[in-house]
Amino acid sequence: MTLKRVFLAALVAGGMIGTAAADDYERPQGWYLHGGGGANFLDRDSIPNILGGAGGHNINYESGWLGVGGLGYKLDETLRIEVELGYRDNNIQGVSNLGVGPTTVLNSSDVTAFSQLVNFIFDIPMSERVDLSVGGGVGGALVDATIRTAGVTALDDDQYGFAYQALAGLSYQLFPRWQAFADYRYFATAGSDLASSVVPTTEVELDYDSHSAVIGLRYFFNAPSAPPPPPPAEKPGPWNVFFDTNKSNISAAAASTISTAVAQTQDANIPLRFNVVGHTDTVGSAAYNDALSLRRAEAVKGELVRLGVPANEIAITGRGFSDPLVATGPGVAEPNNRRAEIILP
Repeated sequence: MTLKRVFLAALVAGGMIGTAAADDYERPQGWYLHGGGGANFLDRDSIPNILGGAGGHNINYESGWLGVGGLGYKLDETLRIEVELGYRDNNIQGVSNLGVGPTTVLNSSDVTAFSQLVNFIFDIPMSERVDLSVGGGVGGALVDATIRTAGVTALDDDQYGFAYQALAGLSYQLFPRWQAFADYRYFATAGSDLASSVVPTTEVELDYDSHSAVIGLRYFFNAPSAPPPPPPAEKPGPWNVFFDTNKSNISAAAASTISTAVAQTQDANIPLRFNVVGHTDTVGSAAYNDALSLRRAEAVKGELVRLGVPANEIAITGRGFSDPLVATGPGVAEPNNRRAEIILP
């Protein structure tokens, strides 16, 4: 499988699995600078005979290096646009004369490309700090080729032309403003028409196709915004414990309600502190009902203490019929008003 096919497979796989892995980690946005470097590998090229003979040449390149840098803007958590400058340099390993034999070249023989591209890149969140980046760029590049043999400069020319690249890689959020990245890049030009230095009428079309591995850093001018504070947890309750007429004893239903109040408070990780307020219906005198409502509050407190709530963390009051759950006239035996309310402070 060629590197081009590997790259295309990575694009498809990244697009399929990355969209389902988004998370809540806050990525920086806005303007940023980036820079990096790495290794550059050129495909072998075939050109006409630049020495004036028959046949042509196969040019083999040594592994080289590249450096990239530029200014970008991240519109949101997924899309970046950047202007990038790049420089690639590869020495020529050898030139084979087709049908004749190899030609020895000097160490000063090389091919360079100085590129200026506009990149469009999509960042797909893969985990809390890792993004899969896929994209490409278009622009131009100045390709400069020099081939020197013993005593002869066979080619020394340059041309500016259309260039493009595709890339795929990973980004890792090091710090709020800093990202590290590692990319694979396929970079190519539309072909450079260069003139032989030996036979000027011989025109050489040099195809520049490179594969690069790049590592680098991005610095964002704006730190990511702080995540909003979590909403305050809702307190459970209140709970109403109901009583029979003229009673203050804890029934099975009342005990179940009190147990629920303790359990829900513990589940919410809230200290076991309660206010218990007793109430009555409107049957009887105010003095009698005030005392009855207080007895009901005390009964609920007793059950709370039995369930493990410290007695000094329970405040009780009795309001008689002054604060009914259901408004009635005097002398009405309303069941919903015969209660004690458990409230969190």
